[in-house]
Amino acid sequence: MVIVFQFGSNMSQERINSGERLNGTAQFVDTAWTVEDFEFEFSVWSKSNSCAAANLARGRGCKIWGVLYEVHLQRVCGPIESGMGKSLDRIEGEGVNYLREKIDVQRCSDGKIVNAETYLALKPQSGIQTSLHYIQHILDGLREHSAPADYIEYVRKRIIENNPGLRDYI
Repeated sequence: MVIVFQFGSNMSQERINSGERLNGTAQFVDTAWTVEDFEFEFSVWSKSNSCAAANLARGRGCKIWGVLYEVHLQRVCGPIESGMGKSLDRIEGEGVNYLREKIDVQRCSDGKIVNAETYLALKPQSGIQTSLHYIQHILDGLREHSAPADYIEYVRKRIIENNPGLRDYI
């Protein structure tokens, strides 16, 4: 098992542990933020969500807030053919949409810096939009884990910049 930093829709424990995802095997560890600055963006096309998914762009932006889980990255959690579970690598499209990388994050509970796995876009795209259904998981995850109000507002602004049509819904 490894520690992964989730900053997008998988911050929601209900989503990551759903039968379509990790089927209850992701164990919450802590909340954390990145040591390095990143820009939160929607630059990866997700076939399963039919919209642009979250990504982090290095070298600009701010500290990104997220959730640490302990997971099996490659172990299949439930039978694939039944749709009951998948590996996190498969869910994230590791090697296709995202590349799994290690980044330093600072834990909220004790301030310790840990090196966690996360998923960053292989080939970020521009001009693609996210959806209300997808961003609801992100906002739910932020609220569920008591993210700071200013960070939620930052993500909200990034959502609206990506898809102005969502302004009245978030």
